[in-house]
Amino acid sequence: MQQTADRSLRELQREAEQTRAGLTQTVDQLKASVADTASEIRQRISPENIKAEVSNYVRSRGESMLEDITAAARRNPMQAVAVGASLAYPLLRFARSGIFPHCYSSTLRRGPSAGALIG
Repeated sequence: MQQTADRSLRELQREAEQTRAGLTQTVDQLKASVADTASEIRQRISPENIKAEVSNYVRSRGESMLEDITAAARRNPMQAVAVGASLAYPLLRFARSGIFPHCYSSTLRRGPSAGALIG
């Protein structure tokens, strides 16, 4: 009977060691997993990554919008001309008023005066 008790005690000790080793391994795996997750989160919220994501989003939205506008202009060319003219006219007036006054001086707009041609 003593032998059975000793064997049972040894088996229990061996099982306890195996369980302890398994728990240690599981804890180590969890530590590694948590460390990887924390590192990934730090990388995702880094300013460089956020800047890159925002830049990519804005670039893709801009490209998409340009493609949509180009497709709409191809479908309706007269409307595209009208929209272009309605945008260009105020910009032209703005340019004439102050930004490029030397390009649109009175001599250039009206041409040379009659006195300049004669003599």
